[in-house]
Amino acid sequence: ERKKKFLDELATFVDQIKARKSMVPIEISGIAFKEDEDAYLNEKDCVLYETRAVRHHIGGGIGLRIMKGVYVGGTRGASESRDEWRTIDQGHCVLTNKRIIFDGSKENRVIALAKVISASPWADSIEVSIENRKKSMLLKVSNPYLWSAVIQILSQVRNPKQIDKLSLEIK
Repeated sequence: ERKKKFLDELATFVDQIKARKSMVPIEISGIAFKEDEDAYLNEKDCVLYETRAVRHHIGGGIGLRIMKGVYVGGTRGASESRDEWRTIDQGHCVLTNKRIIFDGSKENRVIALAKVISASPWADSIEVSIENRKKSMLLKVSNPYLWSAVIQILSQVRNPKQIDKLSLEIK
């Protein structure tokens, strides 16, 4: 049901773009925009997630006390590292025609749209893969399908205020 709601919102948004043949910028205060930069999406309660290496130790053993402070036996085990998604910060996320801006209380991220390799919707987040960065990041947004589509649109068109042709691929 939730995915259907997201996709319905996206369809309405795309229909509006096709009817107007443009995207309408929104007004946002508190963010310094570059020349010819306009905001198109705004998320006030966005959560930034990144992967962190977490070590897990698996082991066991038997020891026998001979006398005070002297033990015979030992332990064996193995340790392995896994990447796990960790919450980095919560803040404000803005999508412009040039950048994705995350402004958190502890951490900030600015991603040039030209460097975005992919923006994939998850159930409640969008996974953004970026050039020259090994690991992806997740941004928890209210409609990940809409964010993914708008990133695709802004990456395709030169001027979002004049859109002649539009093609989207949402999975």
